[in-house]
Amino acid sequence: MKTFHLSHNTSPFPPPEPSVVAVGFFDGVHKGHQQVIHSAEQEAAALGVKSAVMTFDPHPSVILKKGKQQVHYITPLREKEQIIEQLGIDYLFVVRFDLTLASLSPQSFVDQFFVRLRIQKVVAGFDFSYGFKGEGSMETLPNHAKGRFTHKVVDKVDLNEEKISSTRIRQLLDEGAVAEAGNLLGRPFYLKGELVQPPSDTGTSGESMTCIRTADYFYLPKDGTYFITIRYKEEIDYGMIVIEKSSTLHDDCSLFNLYLLSGQPSLKEKEVTVQFWGFFNESSTTTKTYSEEQNSLIVGHIQRFFGLS
Repeated sequence: MKTFHLSHNTSPFPPPEPSVVAVGFFDGVHKGHQQVIHSAEQEAAALGVKSAVMTFDPHPSVILKKGKQQVHYITPLREKEQIIEQLGIDYLFVVRFDLTLASLSPQSFVDQFFVRLRIQKVVAGFDFSYGFKGEGSMETLPNHAKGRFTHKVVDKVDLNEEKISSTRIRQLLDEGAVAEAGNLLGRPFYLKGELVQPPSDTGTSGESMTCIRTADYFYLPKDGTYFITIRYKEEIDYGMIVIEKSSTLHDDCSLFNLYLLSGQPSLKEKEVTVQFWGFFNESSTTTKTYSEEQNSLIVGHIQRFFGLS
């Protein structure tokens, strides 16, 4: 997959080959988003052109809401790019969202980001909007296309009669319902970050507080203890982790008290992936060491949850 980073006053040179593009913010790249993207792939194959996805960075709320400097994402841009690449897409267009982009008329947006990119067909969800104050919609798109490309509207995707959406997934994470969130995502909810050792750590192997500094402003589930798997290099381990967003051990570290069945991973293993499988309890009380009885109880909980005992 080739990635193009664009803004309102830039365009790739030479221009990419003609494509069918799925367009949206796509935070989470959940099952609903995947249907839009797969539809674009099918349309591209039918036309014999490249498949593409167009997304935006940062989230519009960062620019349009006063005082809001950062938001947290289910899939920060780097993760979104990797997931979209795994879906088999040829091109990813990342459009820089700024005040100038937000002020473009719907017609100017179409001319700059669809026509100049040689888009043959635009595929989007029924609620996609574009241009100043979202005045453009999938209903108005044919007027702005002026016969230069076609479009396809993808209906909403429901699960149990409820729309699959990034908002719904954030609500589930706020409730600690990580398994349900994973079901809407089509994969386990996960975070990535670096293992670091807090300055005051004094525990022993498998019992000390390990801190994970999260990367790229991941959206965090509610405070509490969760069953997780952790991947570092080619190894996967089972364990539990405590989320306490109010904790400020140092810098932006907000995940800690990681307990793994195999003992504590080497702190030399920098980036790790933490997959969330279930909620254990709301306790977010941290401790640096555990008694032998506590260790046995924790191991038992982990083994039973994952069917390892």
